[in-house]
Amino acid sequence: MITITLSILVITYRHDDFDELTFSMLNTPTSAAPRISGLFTTLGAISVFVIIGMQTLLRLNKRTRRRLPWSLSSRYQILENMYITKFATCLSLLQLTIYVLYSVGGLGMRAAQRLLFGDDHIAFGTARGVFYLIPLFTFLLPFLTIYLHRRYRLERDSSIEANLCLKSTGMEGACNYEDAIRKLWKTANSERLIKKNIWSNT
Repeated sequence: MITITLSILVITYRHDDFDELTFSMLNTPTSAAPRISGLFTTLGAISVFVIIGMQTLLRLNKRTRRRLPWSLSSRYQILENMYITKFATCLSLLQLTIYVLYSVGGLGMRAAQRLLFGDDHIAFGTARGVFYLIPLFTFLLPFLTIYLHRRYRLERDSSIEANLCLKSTGMEGACNYEDAIRKLWKTANSERLIKKNIWSNT
């Protein structure tokens, strides 16, 4: 994603002469405005498709978890996949919201330049610069990440405990208990045979 963004930025500004008078280094040159609009549209569409893809994976994992009789380790892996997908989706939605606010504000300001500011380029440049404050809210991401991580970890642990309880009761629990005892006896017998062979060889 970073490589694609940098490549599009290079292509966008490659043919710009930067001779236009600007009041802030943050403002986009007028000649590059259509290409910047295309860049914003492309990145927004990519973000939407990524979120749709993650939601599709989440639904598939939920459906797979309900329909197929998986083992305990498989259920644990599916739960991990579901919580990671939810976690990434929440962060992506926050970033997309900030991005959409910034893009709509900037594009709307540029489209309504004549209507709102007339020929006052200083006021127009100042108003455009204000919208660059919106991306500063991405500094909230670390705090949101910590909160979501703790929340999803608690949900995951409670789900795992519920699965373990289901696996240890009823007919399924009896089968698992019998299987565990059988494996324990096999391990004990194999260790006994190994010790017997060692003593017989000595």
